[in-house]
Amino acid sequence: MTDPDASPDRDWFLALLVDHVNEHGGSIPLTVTVGGSVITGTLIGVGEYYERTADDLADVFPSRADAITETLQQAGANSVDAVKRHKEQVRKGETELETPHFLHLRDVRYLSAGPSSSALLWRGRIDDVAGFSLGDATS
Repeated sequence: MTDPDASPDRDWFLALLVDHVNEHGGSIPLTVTVGGSVITGTLIGVGEYYERTADDLADVFPSRADAITETLQQAGANSVDAVKRHKEQVRKGETELETPHFLHLRDVRYLSAGPSSSALLWRGRIDDVAGFSLGDATS
């Protein structure tokens, strides 16, 4: 077994949390530090991220709402299916576990020394996260 505290390409524990919500759904309050910025919100799975993004873009582009919604909902469903297929192959010993590359947050707030700002959704590379804590930093 490798040392879980050695300098990894990505934090194994954060990747585990992301993997869990990608496969099983649900959400986890989370605060991350990326590039010196503190971002707080709720960790969600890739399927929920695509569904919410589809809803947001459909509001912005009403004439293309059906195409946007269908494309992104299919992308979300495909991503969730791929995660489940991969996990089944790992359970059968057919492949090594590959951890996720992206995390997704909803109800996001960017915290700084000045006024904070917010966004509905955020997608970031796990490799870029310098640190994280469980919980919402604004509560």
